Amino acid sequence: MIFRSSKASKPSSNKGAESTSHWISQRLTSILLIPLSILFVFNFVRVIDKPFAEVILTFQHPFNNLVAVLFLLISLWHYRQGIEVVTEDYVHDLRIRNITLRIIGIICWFLAIVVIYSFVTIYIREV
Repeated sequence: MIFRSSKASKPSSNKGAESTSHWISQRLTSILLIPLSILFVFNFVRVIDKPFAEVILTFQHPFNNLVAVLFLLISLWHYRQGIEVVTEDYVHDLRIRNITLRIIGIICWFLAIVVIYSFVTIYIREV
């Protein structure tokens, strides 16, 4: 009886390095979200009961605008990474998994474009 390893019959893949990179990237976004969350919530709470014009003025400040954009974009990136892992773990049909991952990617890119457009518009808006 001859025993062969499954590695010998399959071409080597880089899945391990890809998984490690994904894990590190997810941890990096988690670390970045800690201070950004605090700053975003602080700015949001400051203007929650203010009139519209004052909210726009607050988010026209370059620092507040940048914090909001970074918080939302990094949150979207972190969400996409997390939902990819969940989808890969729990959706076993390869075709459905690939379609789901593509739809999630398209939605996240669309939302990122909307976020950037919205905050650029706020930044250049005259009050």
